[in-house]
Amino acid sequence: MKEDLTNQKRQLIKTMYLGKKKNGSGNDVLILVHKLENNEKLIIYKENPLFSYHVTKKEYWNEVRDSNKYIEVEKTNLVETPYDKLFNSFVPALDNDKEFKRRMDTIYNSGSNIWNQLKELHLDNRLHGSDMNIEDYYIQKFHKHWPYETNYMGLSRSFFDIEVDTSEYEGFPDPEKADCEVNIISLAFKESREVYSFILKYDTDTFREAMDNIDILKKEMVDEYNDYKPGIGDALKFIMYQYDTEIELIQGFFDTVNSIKPDFISAWNTKFDFRTLYNRIIKLGYEPSEVMCPKEVPKKYKYCDYKIDNYNKNLADKSDNYFVTGYTNYTDSMNLYAALTKMKGRLESYALDNVAEKELGIKKDDTGDGLRNLHLVDYSKFLKYNIKDSMLLMLLEDEEDQIESFYLLGLLTSTRVNKALKKSICLRNYSDMYHQSKGLVLSNNRSALFPKTGKFKGAFVGDPNNIDHIGLNVFDLDLE
Repeated sequence: MKEDLTNQKRQLIKTMYLGKKKNGSGNDVLILVHKLENNEKLIIYKENPLFSYHVTKKEYWNEVRDSNKYIEVEKTNLVETPYDKLFNSFVPALDNDKEFKRRMDTIYNSGSNIWNQLKELHLDNRLHGSDMNIEDYYIQKFHKHWPYETNYMGLSRSFFDIEVDTSEYEGFPDPEKADCEVNIISLAFKESREVYSFILKYDTDTFREAMDNIDILKKEMVDEYNDYKPGIGDALKFIMYQYDTEIELIQGFFDTVNSIKPDFISAWNTKFDFRTLYNRIIKLGYEPSEVMCPKEVPKKYKYCDYKIDNYNKNLADKSDNYFVTGYTNYTDSMNLYAALTKMKGRLESYALDNVAEKELGIKKDDTGDGLRNLHLVDYSKFLKYNIKDSMLLMLLEDEEDQIESFYLLGLLTSTRVNKALKKSICLRNYSDMYHQSKGLVLSNNRSALFPKTGKFKGAFVGDPNNIDHIGLNVFDLDLE
């Protein structure tokens, strides 16, 4: 008999929208990951997801508002449409307005840059909420059924680090070219304190010696972390797997991640680790989505990719994105640390060694002449070095809870995880929720219609206690 899950608590862990071009189902699909109170997870696939927005009723088209930022819900019609038919729904929703239809036809007949031109249609002042991201829209819908205040069950977090064989490679390896073999991956789970090593075998005396004395090596690591903080080392469970080939090693890593199903997985400078793994899989003749995604995900929904932010130069503002259909969000601990600590001042270096010493008083292991040949001359030191990188990330999260902080920010504002540190998006989503509670509909973002005035000069910041306590009444609602 199948267990009834309808009355269980639920926490929304992950959302991912794939357009028709990004999946093999022939339809666009929204992927949602629910965590239940028994810690099981459900992956839900919504093909042809529906989306709703508001349109000003025709009798109010000529009504002018100075701000035009919101409208009473009773002055609008609710329109529901398949999300991938959103733009086509505008013309009938606007009573087949001839001028609007002409604009639509011109865009479709232009033959170039159609998508960006279509997005400009959101600027029409009769449309409200049509420009909301579909993932944020469904997060908001989810929380109406399972409010986060009563359904939050905490997070599970994991951290990983890879090394590549650069013994015959000049310079720093390019993750896009992925010329260097991945020869070890460490994976540390914060909640269970399990620390995995996925090890590529070497036919060398130093490798055999390390494996023959692995219990001694584990004891040394237990003692080292107990020295940092009593009891830390005793709680660790070191688990090590050896592989004959690189692809088996990489597959073993992702199989473990997908079996334990952490809510988050992170590396320091994930754009190196993730891209290297992704491109090494391709170089070895395999399909990344078949290796990275859980086996139980239907083939038509398996998808993985990455998008690197090359626009923002400040590390604290970067928003690199990693997409893997599955139970887990992929993020970057380095970018997250820079973003959440930028109010304290920018560091000269965001190298893990520098940050770990600053926050924990611990440095990375000294590798002597470097990593290039370490796996060949002292495998025990090489293994410990790799494990320590993942351990440092786990210990940093023990102290700071930064992943939980930015996840909760997204939770409170109904914002997708990969945009949870974007203030403008979070504030807009939160404002939308507030307006709904007051019987109002938030209009689309029309800032593009306002002239650009250049940068504002710096302002003097005084004591906020000296500001008069005043408020503004809008539609007879006291917003003090």
